[in-house]
Amino acid sequence: MNISDVLLYFWDYSIILPAAIACILPVMDHCKIKSRLFSPVMTVILLTVSFMMAVIRDCTGVNVNIPLICALVPSFVLYLLLFDVKKLKLLYFFVSSVAVFSFGGLSTHYIEAILDMEMEIYIAYSIKWLVSLLFVIAEILFLKKLRWLLNNENVDTIWRFMWIVPIIITISNFLLIPLDEANVRAGRIFLCIFCSRQ
Repeated sequence: MNISDVLLYFWDYSIILPAAIACILPVMDHCKIKSRLFSPVMTVILLTVSFMMAVIRDCTGVNVNIPLICALVPSFVLYLLLFDVKKLKLLYFFVSSVAVFSFGGLSTHYIEAILDMEMEIYIAYSIKWLVSLLFVIAEILFLKKLRWLLNNENVDTIWRFMWIVPIIITISNFLLIPLDEANVRAGRIFLCIFCSRQ
């Protein structure tokens, strides 16, 4: 086990902390545990999970997304248990958070592919964190409206279908991950566009 790689992967996976904050903020008033206890315990759990995913990735060499996808199911079950909100509403907020934070993950793959330098992974992870923090700030700015939506929109039919859009966005972002970084650097798409206009 390479400790420097584990720490680097831990930095990558700890992005689940702002993602969890984005999930929790709109429903925090409905938490079954007092916030003074909930916040530190949840932070420790998420950082521990991030570290475990980093160790698994370093020891097994699995794809970066596999530990993350495996962590989504127990995270969602815990989310359902901790908040006294209709399950469809919780599903929407959870998958919306996953969709929003998948943009940061997608950007990491493209930045690593485009930058051909020794430190590209640090730049990519920094940009991923910046994008994620900007999303959290945006959510904080619109938090009052999100809480109003949660508390006042009670038509089950709407909540039954609202989660489909973030799922489509998440799946699309996963499908956009390049299988080979050389495809991103090739620039064939831009070449085709310019040739077709001439």
